Amino acid sequence: MDNAELREFFADTTANIAGNYQLREPQRDAYQAIFQHFEETNDACYVQLPVGCGKSGLMGLTPFQISTGRVLIVAPNLTIRKTVYDELDVSNPDCFFSRRGVLSTQDGPLSVNLKQAQTYTTVITPTLS
Repeated sequence: MDNAELREFFADTTANIAGNYQLREPQRDAYQAIFQHFEETNDACYVQLPVGCGKSGLMGLTPFQISTGRVLIVAPNLTIRKTVYDELDVSNPDCFFSRRGVLSTQDGPLSVNLKQAQTYTTVITPTLS
């Protein structure tokens, strides 16, 4: 997919975020704050959430209605990379998007693990069945 198709996917895909009480409150609040930030500016932003508040899920939510292209998640180690990948892998029926009722179909972001030297990343790109 090119950037125009990616932009369209993240803009047009209905993701159940606002008012979704299957999401943790910090996830909903952080998504709304990120959304409002990028409505006002394209400057980078920093999000800090305490342990157990759903950072992996928030990483999956953030591109919807915000991203204009591919999303790159950089993890500091293999354990966190695996956790993020497993949570955001739409081919897993128990992934975050399904478990929390964010997406109504299996069409969703495709997670791909990349490894270069000691940097571990997950790239989120839309996939359509």
